Amino acid sequence: RNQGEGADYLPLTPGLFSKMSGKMWADFQRDLSFLMQNSGAQVDIAQGSNRADFQGGPDEVRHAKGELQKILHFYFPQECDVIELPPETVDWIAGEDDRELLRLQSAGAVAALDRSNATMWLCGNPKSVEMTRNRIRNSLQRWDREHVLLRMQSKGQCLAVIGSGGSTIRELQSSTSARLDVDLDQWTVMISGKEENV
Repeated sequence: RNQGEGADYLPLTPGLFSKMSGKMWADFQRDLSFLMQNSGAQVDIAQGSNRADFQGGPDEVRHAKGELQKILHFYFPQECDVIELPPETVDWIAGEDDRELLRLQSAGAVAALDRSNATMWLCGNPKSVEMTRNRIRNSLQRWDREHVLLRMQSKGQCLAVIGSGGSTIRELQSSTSARLDVDLDQWTVMISGKEENV
């Protein structure tokens, strides 16, 4: 790779393109050419392949990957989908040591988490994609019940939550059994724990 160049790939379910008629494949190739022309990235997909490869500048590759996901969803609305995640939930969806992500991937569909763009790419048979989509939806609902993100008005408010020598935050955590994470740069307080404690 040259300095400043980006490379990435998008995993696809095996045999995805075998469902396409000759005309549909030609239309798809035309859309792909248009995508490369507009994005400035090179996109390579062989008809029997289980991946799309991208080459070009990092921004061009990122843009081309996102656009290809939309194109594939258009051609395969039940087999391909992108789920946009709230950025703060990415690690939650992946789970500790990516265990939740591995569980999602074992459901029979390709499940690829793009941490930097906070998206989950799903590709597979319609039943597996729907099952994985529902698991993610349920996980996000659990996140909402077990996490609250408070945006403070000033750094001073964040410091008040921490208290002198950390006394206030320790008392809050002890009395509620919830965890508080204060971000002094973003002026936020994340409260997490069991639903009844949050």
